[in-house]
Amino acid sequence: MPEHLYRFRPTVLGKYRELENQEVYFSSLDNLNDPMEGFTDLFWFGDQILWKNLIRHYLLCLDRVCVQFMISGSERTIELNSIPVFETENDLPTRGYRDVYKQIVEEFCAATAISQYVERLSSRTHPMRRDELCCHLRTLHCHALNAIFAVYKQRGIVTGTTTSAAFRELVEKMVVRPEIIEATNALETDHSDTRGIR
Repeated sequence: MPEHLYRFRPTVLGKYRELENQEVYFSSLDNLNDPMEGFTDLFWFGDQILWKNLIRHYLLCLDRVCVQFMISGSERTIELNSIPVFETENDLPTRGYRDVYKQIVEEFCAATAISQYVERLSSRTHPMRRDELCCHLRTLHCHALNAIFAVYKQRGIVTGTTTSAAFRELVEKMVVRPEIIEATNALETDHSDTRGIR
């Protein structure tokens, strides 16, 4: 390992004054010019408890975004950093709100196909990367929204028709098929070119 590292920069360094202050400026990820710089290749792989907790957390975040949307309306864009990804059920402000959240989870899991789908996610034989996870979440998303607004309506949080006919039709068309996960596992097992991908 070398004793010294050299970094060449222009003599005019602008506002950072690296040479004078003997500092090195590192840009934030948002200011990098290459979208792949700082990219972290994460994967999801776990048992049934992990997947159930991930879906429960997805419901929590989606519920909080729905509340933000109902408060601010369609005039304000909900930013990514306003989604409470680090909060848990215990961070919900009141017992009543925690009861609403628990009812949303029960409503969502009441459909047999959905609960089976979530259970079978743990049977994946290969680690699941971002694109596949997004595909599964998109499959469940409309059903999650439907569960949230059904509970809101039961609790009197919203009144009248909470969802449009187009949305209800979309939910009916978004059939959740748990057997797709088994088919994906079989496909990966049958094709040797996918077995080494980890």
